[in-house]
Amino acid sequence: MARIILTNKPQTDEEEHLYVYLHEKAQAHDYRAFRAEVTNVHWAHHAPTALVRTITLTLSHEWLTLAETLIEQGREIFPHDPTIGRIARTLAPPSITVVPGAAPQGLAASRMWLRTHATAYRGAWVAVYNGQLLGAAPSLDALRATIGPLEQPSSTIITHIL
Repeated sequence: MARIILTNKPQTDEEEHLYVYLHEKAQAHDYRAFRAEVTNVHWAHHAPTALVRTITLTLSHEWLTLAETLIEQGREIFPHDPTIGRIARTLAPPSITVVPGAAPQGLAASRMWLRTHATAYRGAWVAVYNGQLLGAAPSLDALRATIGPLEQPSSTIITHIL
């Protein structure tokens, strides 16, 4: 397998001239002029490093919209370039993946048990699962020692009855 070495150095003199030219335009802080110049570049005729350097230049001037446009072009023109892919993932909006867990079960029955039997366990810690008393003890540590690991922790009510 060939080893890929990534650099930000231009691969040709033409790319170096392009970068110097765009850098000078960016230094003028004229966004519209810079955008016009960048839009006229045919990025498919250049190496991905030229586009990466230009994206970096736009980001250094906080021209995010233009950087996003260049990244989209880069993903289309150079779909397998790891640097463009990494920049795109870094600037992509965050994504949230919801993984549904098991829904707690028997909580209504456990609450009913507590309403019915709480007076008998005043001052104690109790564990109730699906309407059944798993254990009662004078301290939380003692209760945990009594009941051991829970099979359904999200469905078990552990409380101190006052």
